[in-house]
Amino acid sequence: MLMNNVFSLSARNYERNKFMKKKMVSIMMAFVILIGVISAQASVDVHAVFYQKKSIIGGKKITSFKTYYNKVLKKQYGTFKRKQTGTMHNWDDKWMQIGGVMGASVQDFDSDGKKEMMVCVAEKLNDAENSKIMLQMYEKEKSGIKLTSEIRFNPYYDRTEVDFASDITLSTAQSVEASFIVNFVKRGNKRFIVCEEHQCQRTFADGSGRDYWLIEYKNDRFSYISSFTQTEGGSSDFVYTVFIVKNGKTKTKQVYYSEDNITSAIKSRHF
Repeated sequence: MLMNNVFSLSARNYERNKFMKKKMVSIMMAFVILIGVISAQASVDVHAVFYQKKSIIGGKKITSFKTYYNKVLKKQYGTFKRKQTGTMHNWDDKWMQIGGVMGASVQDFDSDGKKEMMVCVAEKLNDAENSKIMLQMYEKEKSGIKLTSEIRFNPYYDRTEVDFASDITLSTAQSVEASFIVNFVKRGNKRFIVCEEHQCQRTFADGSGRDYWLIEYKNDRFSYISSFTQTEGGSSDFVYTVFIVKNGKTKTKQVYYSEDNITSAIKSRHF
């Protein structure tokens, strides 16, 4: 089994003595990007046309992933700052630069004998104060480099049933300790993209979350395979549910861990 780290992001908060008149929070962001070679599908099609137009510079078609990454994507999104620090006195203090390309890896992600480029990018939302992390896949075609699929960096959960889970975002007023990791795993002829995230709020609030999920790139699109998702909890009463996914829908789901049920069993001495 071979595993390559595509990118990892971590954020840490440090709170000074709580008896101080002003709560001072020193936040250190450390971003580590380990890159391989260059160390809703409807929206993808629209983006693909846009990016292919951008792949022609000076009348010449770009055929190199590295050139496309540096000349097109970095120009489009900017470059995400790997190391950032800031201080917060309250929820509204803004300090973090939230947009830009985070990193990329060139691999054969779908076992078709050809290499693709997967890019991690922090894409600003409409409010310009928050961004979502996107995984984008690019392939080489006769017309140039083409965006074939993209998926949000987010654990899978059934949105019709789960109220607790929420989309992962980065904020200009980032107050949460966070770790976001993407790994590419080869196991025999199979290829998997393994994602994980951990967030802990202990500066202005109390609570944490942890999720792991598995996706694959096949037939020119990303799709979920399974997800170990925190479906309840925060400060207490944690519940983790395992989802098995097929064709974008829940095939099976099972509660893997329920703190409330375990506590009730202990209290009633039913082990």
